[in-house]
Amino acid sequence: MGLLPGLTAGQIANLLIAACGLVNWIGARVGRGSQEIGSALKAVGLVILVAALILARSKAPPSAALPAFSWVAAAVALRAIYGAYGGWQAAIYFSEEVNAPERNVARATFIGVATITSLYLLVNAAVLHVLPIAALTRSTLAAADAARVVLGASSDVAVTVLAILCVATLANIQIMELSRTTYAIARAGYLPSKLATVSTSGTPRAALVIGLLAIALIIAAADSVKGQLYEILLDLYAPFVMIVLLMFSVAVIRLRRTEPDLPRPWKMPFFPLPALLSVGLNVILPVLFLVSDWKTGICSTLLLACAVPLYLVGRARWQMF
Repeated sequence: MGLLPGLTAGQIANLLIAACGLVNWIGARVGRGSQEIGSALKAVGLVILVAALILARSKAPPSAALPAFSWVAAAVALRAIYGAYGGWQAAIYFSEEVNAPERNVARATFIGVATITSLYLLVNAAVLHVLPIAALTRSTLAAADAARVVLGASSDVAVTVLAILCVATLANIQIMELSRTTYAIARAGYLPSKLATVSTSGTPRAALVIGLLAIALIIAAADSVKGQLYEILLDLYAPFVMIVLLMFSVAVIRLRRTEPDLPRPWKMPFFPLPALLSVGLNVILPVLFLVSDWKTGICSTLLLACAVPLYLVGRARWQMF
């Protein structure tokens, strides 16, 4: 907030969304390049932070005893974890823009999951090296608190820059994904055909604009609610994604049953066990969230339900032709 005084968190968030939208409006190559550069810089920044924390010689003094475990606290923590790892499947949304997608989409997915998991585990290990667990239970930004212990107040600027870079790359890839999925749905006939147009620069601009407007409305609505904007959006996002992944898992099982001869360059090992495990987890976790915060859970479900009328109208329109 100190970087742009006088603006609310929602207004700052929408400025970031507009900037990412402008980058993608210019062209697919510019959007892709900005994402690659941003992700590389973020990875380098996290590696430097990990090295600085691990090389630290002393920890912060022990603090108070650990609070008692509760399922509500665990559910809240799982929201943040789900948000951090969300997007692991993002390569599938760019299949038509990838060389040899039958090989490289799966390769990019598995390599990306392994790389990000390793990097995040290193960050956690580095933070635990500096801060005791009791201190982490009261921390709102553990990496920043750990960096402050090691580097002092001078770490604030570096951590802020790294945080902005992380948020910017996340926002950019989400906008890229949304424009591609909107374009694909429109091309299949479930949304107006105008959204299935692509500019000469390779960007589905109509789909991009619709996505930006939807994001801006959600941010504005969340910003009107009392509380931290990030936490509100995260609370909405996590159950939403879990329900989507639940439907993905069910769809995988159904597709294998209904279209067994469909060409599949990559097949799920031990099918259908991984899909069934995903179904189980993505049923249990939203239930935990509903129990711990039923208001947010219902809001997230209602947001997802907004797509149902669009789907029904689109399917009826598709069946007419």
